[in-house]
Amino acid sequence: MPLDPSAKNLNLTVDDFDSIVTYKNQSEWSTPDPMAPTFAPVKWSQGTYHMTTVSGAEFTYNFTGATLDIFGGKGPRYGQFQVAIDSGSPETVTSYAEDSSFNDAPTLLYSKQDLGYGNHSVIVKSLGKGDTQGEGQFLFDYLQSGFQAGPAGATITNTTLEETDSRIKYSGKWSNNTSELFHGGGTMYTNENGASFELDFEGTAIYLFGDKKNDHRTYTVTLDGTATTLNGISGCGGEFGLTCEKQVPSIKFFAASLGSGNHNLKLVNNADNASFFDLDYIVISSSDKAGAVPTASSSGSGSSSTGTSSGSSSAPNGALHAFASANIHWLLLLQFLFVLRMLRR
Repeated sequence: MPLDPSAKNLNLTVDDFDSIVTYKNQSEWSTPDPMAPTFAPVKWSQGTYHMTTVSGAEFTYNFTGATLDIFGGKGPRYGQFQVAIDSGSPETVTSYAEDSSFNDAPTLLYSKQDLGYGNHSVIVKSLGKGDTQGEGQFLFDYLQSGFQAGPAGATITNTTLEETDSRIKYSGKWSNNTSELFHGGGTMYTNENGASFELDFEGTAIYLFGDKKNDHRTYTVTLDGTATTLNGISGCGGEFGLTCEKQVPSIKFFAASLGSGNHNLKLVNNADNASFFDLDYIVISSSDKAGAVPTASSSGSGSSSTGTSSGSSSAPNGALHAFASANIHWLLLLQFLFVLRMLRR
């Protein structure tokens, strides 16, 4: 089924650097370095993007919901790309445009608003120039996926757990960084293989936020018995080291439509090469009207379009928007503070 238009529908905003986006071959993409002296978080979302000139370069995003919007570069430099959702036929999308006014600003490139509500997987693949007169670049900035957080009239409450919250149970060797520039004043980090933390909670959605850097690698999140392995390496890719640190919190894991009742989450650091994992904070969302969030079981192909915006309201939007829109000004201040953050290890 599609999103119920009368319900409390939210958009999750996912930046190109967030760990829940998986690049098949990071070396085929180029990105800004958030640690470079010339880096400025303007124009593109959080100042970052992934750009490729390689035909066949692709990324994957798995999500629960019923809508999807992809934003990126449009103009004379670009070409075509392909979007394949679930088992549906790939759709070819043109990001080339003769009008150069699109350059250097995120533009809605693809929109699908009537997917069946459920678990979906999208693969986005560059086609180079395709049949356009462009230069064949493809630039991905961010995406949004819509999900139902509660029924009509529901109030969504976001509860933030800092990394030192006693409800988070750590196992193995973890250390604490403290700084006024971290969310809540600190982070917990480990580079021990198998070090973990566990959390029991009640809620309909959960967000994990943390750091990304080139000395981070894979970690496994198990939610209610279902395991997902993600990669915490910086969006820049590259050699193992203290480089290319994103200066604002990144989405390390997200899950929605969890239903009522108790849930269990466990994260394990897969540090075969002494790689790090950093936990900054956790947000748990809950609805004051229980039993009204649809379960993520169905899927469908829906219909797509380009150049139109999503009809869902603002949400706990990605790494820079961890709370409802009423807190947006505070979060912009947080972003500014993180841009000033010094290398901590």
